[in-house]
Amino acid sequence: MDMDAAYGNEKNPLIEKSEFILSVFEQLVGAGNLSAKEKSILDRCAADVYRDYIRSGYTGEVPTLKDMYRQLMLQPEEEARGLALSSNFLSMEA
Repeated sequence: MDMDAAYGNEKNPLIEKSEFILSVFEQLVGAGNLSAKEKSILDRCAADVYRDYIRSGYTGEVPTLKDMYRQLMLQPEEEARGLALSSNFLSMEA
């Protein structure tokens, strides 16, 4: 889940990374099977996971799939837990 200030061809790196994360989860759950609520949860969690990394000028520890999994598990929505569980095998390998 590497990212730097140049990620995204001069667009907002966080938006580009969020779109990448959405595409990964669409592969996990099946294309077209993510609800609008699930997409919103993933966007919010991506922003949370990358917040400190971006604020530090893209230095320090790069967020991983394990971080995304943990952030999803902290969310109050049941859908977030389902997303986390669908990514669990990825976060174990990361």
